[in-house]
Amino acid sequence: YVNFGVKTRAWISVAILVGYALLTKYVGAPDVVDADPLSREGNIVGYIDRLFMPGRLIYDNNHFDPEGLLSALPAVVTAMLGVFTGELIRLPKERMSGERKTLWMIAGAAVLIVVALLAKGFVPINKMLWSSTFVCAVGGYSVAMMALFYYLVDVRGWQKWTFVFRVVGMNSITIYMAQQIINFGGISRYFLGGVAGLCSEPWAEVINDAGFVAVCWLFLYFLYRQKIFLKI
Repeated sequence: YVNFGVKTRAWISVAILVGYALLTKYVGAPDVVDADPLSREGNIVGYIDRLFMPGRLIYDNNHFDPEGLLSALPAVVTAMLGVFTGELIRLPKERMSGERKTLWMIAGAAVLIVVALLAKGFVPINKMLWSSTFVCAVGGYSVAMMALFYYLVDVRGWQKWTFVFRVVGMNSITIYMAQQIINFGGISRYFLGGVAGLCSEPWAEVINDAGFVAVCWLFLYFLYRQKIFLKI
C-alpha cells in the first residue's frame, strides 16, 4: 500500500492468488509419502510450518497450523481487498457518488464470488489452508455486506438502528482478545444452562449461542458507556 499504486497492487494480489493456488494444488509435502497436496497431512503449507516452526503448531500433534507462514501470503490479499474497498469509499463525492460506489462494490463482490465458485473444483474453498478460493469467497461476501451497509447508513442516512452494531464494532479487537481471558460461554451457561437443558439439542445450542453473544455484547456495552476503547 505504501509503495505501489492501485493497479500494481491489484496485479500483485492476482499473482499471489494464482501462484498460491498452483502451489497448493500441485506441490505436496516432501515428508509425507503419496499424500494428497490438498489434505491436512500432505499440503505444502503444513510442511513449511513444520520445517521452520517445529513443536509450535496447533493441530495433529504439531503437524499443521491454520495460521502459518505460507498461508500469510493469501491473507495479505484478504487485507488488500479491505484496502481497495476503503480507498473506493474514501473517494470524494465530486469524483464518484455514493450510489456509484455501491454499484462498484456490488460488481466487485459478484466477480469475487463467481471466481470462487468456478475455481472451487480446482482448489476447494478451505479456511485451514486459506486457499485462494477462500479469499475470493469470503472477500466477495464481505464486500457485498459492506455495499449493503454503506448504502443504507452512508448513502440513505439510516443510522439509528446501527447502535447495537456500533457497540461491537468500536471494540472489535477487545472482544476478540477478551475471549481468551473471560469465559463468556461459562457465564452464559450459568444463567441459561437450565433452560437449555430442558430443550432438544438443536434448540439448546441456539440458546447457548444466543446467550454467548448477549454476554459479549453486554460486556462491550459496559466498555462503551465507560468510553473505553482498544485501538491500534
